[in-house]
Amino acid sequence: MNENLEKFGRLLVEWVRDSAIHDCDCALDRRTETRKSARWARLIGESSAEDAIREIIPDCVDTVIGAFLRAVDQGMIKISFAGEDREIEEIQEDDLGTLVGWYGGDDGWAARFSSQRFYNYLADMKADEFIARLLSRLEQDEDDGK
Repeated sequence: MNENLEKFGRLLVEWVRDSAIHDCDCALDRRTETRKSARWARLIGESSAEDAIREIIPDCVDTVIGAFLRAVDQGMIKISFAGEDREIEEIQEDDLGTLVGWYGGDDGWAARFSSQRFYNYLADMKADEFIARLLSRLEQDEDDGK
């Protein structure tokens, strides 16, 4: 296997897979005070196992996608996309915001393009709460070396 493919695999596992598992583990920890952890605790406490899992599955998928987009935003993973015109464009965060920001929320890619379940954790979040959580996440990533 070539060196670049090995590096990509390592970054993918560390920045996407491991990060998403860590985030989901934190959401299961009842000591974690996030919207996701509160929702998961409610689902697990009030629903059958099958119903809770059915609701949590899209969150786990979105967590993986979010981890991937965060890795791209932070320049750890570089990706390119070829549109219908076959012109290749490097995908990276732009001046309008981060890729992970384009993904979530009422106007995000998941809400607009997905035909499957989607839970918008940002729906009723006030701007100051969102900024505080974002800064906390950035500090956590910095502390984790990511």
